[in-house]
Amino acid sequence: PTGSQGPTGPTGSQGSTGVQGPTGPSGTGPTGLTGATGASGSTVTGPTGPTGVTGPTGSTGASGSTVTGPTGSIGPTGPTGAGETWIINEVPSGDMNGTNITFTLAHTPVGQIMLYLNGQYLFPGSGNDYTISGVIISMSVAPVANDRCCANYRY
Repeated sequence: PTGSQGPTGPTGSQGSTGVQGPTGPSGTGPTGLTGATGASGSTVTGPTGPTGVTGPTGSTGASGSTVTGPTGSIGPTGPTGAGETWIINEVPSGDMNGTNITFTLAHTPVGQIMLYLNGQYLFPGSGNDYTISGVIISMSVAPVANDRCCANYRY
């Protein structure tokens, strides 16, 4: 028969370090395989909440003021008109034959007249299209047959 185990003895002192082994080969090992792409994250928007209640209506602002200045005095009354009459599109008398330059109105104009030849306004005055003295019009160029001359004036 075997007897019982005796007590463990004390640990012995550490032994000496052994000789260093040779250095392994230098270099980089092969690159490992690329891993699979991860799943894309999702964006989840929650439901929109209910519309809030409308706030109370504010008070009405102050009304702007209207300032009216004093009314000026009434100006003087203008002179009484002389009761002139307008003549519109009067054809002055006189021959339109390419040589005659003198024509006559039925009345003596008050102020300036508006004289037209074939629809064109003629300018009055010396060096322009005509001159007038009383009822006599003197043209700077003689109208020819079939020309149309008319005058508008007050008398």
